[in-house]
Amino acid sequence: MDSSSPQRGIGFMPKRGLNLNSNEIARFYKLHNENWVEVIPFIVPRRSGLFQDDLYPDAVSTTPAMTAEEWFEGKDADPILVCYPLYKGFFNDY
Repeated sequence: MDSSSPQRGIGFMPKRGLNLNSNEIARFYKLHNENWVEVIPFIVPRRSGLFQDDLYPDAVSTTPAMTAEEWFEGKDADPILVCYPLYKGFFNDY
């Protein structure tokens, strides 16, 4: 991505906030010096309107894999993953 204007900051949208129906794989928010935000989506062009599971591997969920007490005890656990083909536009684990 090339840009001719300077920025004050940039933010990144987590995977769970992307538009999966348009094959969006990333979204940045660029704060310009003139105090306005530019949304920069990264979309993979595909002919089919169906879900593209090769673009969306399982991602980390918002549900913690263990409690703080378990972590302080030295336990370890793999993160809980979200399967995007089953994703319907909202997460129930908030």
